[in-house]
Amino acid sequence: MKKIKLFDDIHHYLSDIEEILPEEEEFLKNKVHQYGVSMLMINIINSCIDIGSELISIKQLGYPETYRDVFIILGKAKIIPFSLVKKMQDLVGLRNLLAHEYGRINMELLYERAKEISFIESFLKKMVDYF
Repeated sequence: MKKIKLFDDIHHYLSDIEEILPEEEEFLKNKVHQYGVSMLMINIINSCIDIGSELISIKQLGYPETYRDVFIILGKAKIIPFSLVKKMQDLVGLRNLLAHEYGRINMELLYERAKEISFIESFLKKMVDYF
């Protein structure tokens, strides 16, 4: 049941980003948008890590030492393509910046990542196929 909630949560977060993400100029001027999008991105990434970790555990694919390793293991098992491994690892890097060094985050980068976050749907489809 936890898996179903994670999938539902991610879809909800993606919908929220689509709803609240303004044009870039407005985003760069508005801290409310910046903080809101930051939190949604962290939630999306954390949920993807949880889903990937769960699949790795169920399929007994190994033991990731880092969040990035979750996606490397999924790639090596041919559950997700390498292009998606790279995108997911980039999101982990963004997550780490948002969670630990928010004051230094490049808002243009955050906006760019939020605008292109729809590839998460491909990740979710791959996960559903293997659960």
